[in-house]
Amino acid sequence: MIRFALTAACALGLSACSQADAPEAPEALPVAAAPETPPLDASEITAIDAINACYVTAAQVSEAMGGSFSEGVASPALGQMRGCSYNSRENQLRVNVVWIDPAQVNAWRAAMQRPLAGAVTPIAGDPNGAIFQMQADIGTCAISFVRGNLQYELRAMTCRGAPDEERARLLRLPRPS
Repeated sequence: MIRFALTAACALGLSACSQADAPEAPEALPVAAAPETPPLDASEITAIDAINACYVTAAQVSEAMGGSFSEGVASPALGQMRGCSYNSRENQLRVNVVWIDPAQVNAWRAAMQRPLAGAVTPIAGDPNGAIFQMQADIGTCAISFVRGNLQYELRAMTCRGAPDEERARLLRLPRPS
């Protein structure tokens, strides 16, 4: 959640954020360089007013996460961020989507490689370069990835199981088409 808040804050002032201005990682924690990707094709760019954070159905969330989740409820827009909440008796799934200036996508991908709160693990072989974040101290976990010029965060607000189980649940959620 902390990483997403920082990312969202950067998104709100993205013109002032760049790879060079990003805070340095502590020397004890080396930062892996994100691979350079070619500029986005026009078909890969989503307009901010076309973001649909409630792209997953309640049935899909219920099947992936276990339990019975309600249909998604969109949160009020917050600058360049859109959100959607799916509730169950035992948990809540938040889908957060941040619009990225297409010229800043590579810098954004690099920023995702920096250390985050909790334990962070890259998802090997993920086509969108997803990372898994487990914050055992506050009981949340998330999958974050960039597709086109959008960053998606799929965050379970209650993660009390083993990290491998929690990651598997979140990875079962469909990604936007």
